Amino acid sequence: MADRDKLEKYLKKNPIPVVLGRGRVPYMVDHHHLACALLKNQVEQGYYTIKEDWSSLGEQEFWDRMKAAAYLWLFDEGRPLTLQQLVQRLPKDVTGLRDDPFRSLAAFVRYRGGYEKVWVPFSEFKWADYFRTHLQINGPTEPDNEQLLQQAVAAAAHPVAGNLPGFTGGKQAAGDGLGGPLDSADTKQVAENGLSTPPGFGGGRQAGTADGLGVLPN
Repeated sequence: MADRDKLEKYLKKNPIPVVLGRGRVPYMVDHHHLACALLKNQVEQGYYTIKEDWSSLGEQEFWDRMKAAAYLWLFDEGRPLTLQQLVQRLPKDVTGLRDDPFRSLAAFVRYRGGYEKVWVPFSEFKWADYFRTHLQINGPTEPDNEQLLQQAVAAAAHPVAGNLPGFTGGKQAAGDGLGGPLDSADTKQVAENGLSTPPGFGGGRQAGTADGLGVLPN
């Protein structure tokens, strides 16, 4: 019960931010790793917060607004994408997301204090692309390899990474005190109020003035 209460407290403190699109379909803008971690541990409910309600916009205007607000990362594992390509490739839920081991590695390095957490859009994606050009990963589970992690922490301290967000130049950042990445979830629809229990982690897509908390059930 104590662990359940602790998880409940964590989820309330870290609601999943969504933007509402046409038909009030929710598009996640952060915490995708958290959602994946929850689902893998059979946790099918969480909390959300509405960052923006753009459900009245037309399709093209919605995506243009998403791009202008820096809610879209127009790259696929380092390769640039057009807006149209991104929209076509968006999975319907987090179970359709491909694993990018370099994105996980970037999170592990931050947890180790290799760089500071800063509120810059897509900061860990930028670090992932940096590691992608300097390190080699042979499989999706390798970011928990200690030798690789040490190499990545050293790479994060190199001056060539100086323009990346949170760069410390080798000075130990505080880190998160976490054992691994905890950040991400999607929903097919979002409950409108309070702690209601309709639809859930299924179909909200990737992609938030917050109205408090709602539930992302299944």
